[in-house]
Amino acid sequence: MKHASINKNNMLDVKPLIAAESVKFKLCLEQELTPNLVGNNPYQFLGFAKLDATAVYLENAVQIDGEIVVPMQFLCSRCGALFKQNLFIEVSEKVLDNANDGEHFNFSGDEVDVGKIINEIVASNIPSVALCREDCKGICPVCGKNKNEENCSCEQNLKAFSPFSCLKDKIN
Repeated sequence: MKHASINKNNMLDVKPLIAAESVKFKLCLEQELTPNLVGNNPYQFLGFAKLDATAVYLENAVQIDGEIVVPMQFLCSRCGALFKQNLFIEVSEKVLDNANDGEHFNFSGDEVDVGKIINEIVASNIPSVALCREDCKGICPVCGKNKNEENCSCEQNLKAFSPFSCLKDKIN
């Protein structure tokens, strides 16, 4: 498989793809991402976004298929613990020649801005709710202990002193 030509500004040279229409080119790229907050969860990029994909020119469009991997640090939405996790994003993008339909990326001339594509795909795939693990128990609303690390009896005490506890015998 041939390797696609990418310059230092992360621009993909489309001329070789057009010349060899329907031939897949290997596309590997590392892109530094700018930190901005998206959604409700604060996060931090721990390294470069790595794109491993193929690019092929078909019917006046460059088709890019592959995966982006981004090492990240999140704040758990339930327990507040910091945790590291790779964000895996499947990529299947059709980049159109001189099209501004708002749905697809476009290129004009001989280059595709792969860096811009990576930035936009990563930004739109950052989760607004991140969990350190699927079964995260969160924190106790009374004492603030992380229930994943230690147990507390606050919940049982709350049930005993609930103003609605007298109604539990009335449900049938």
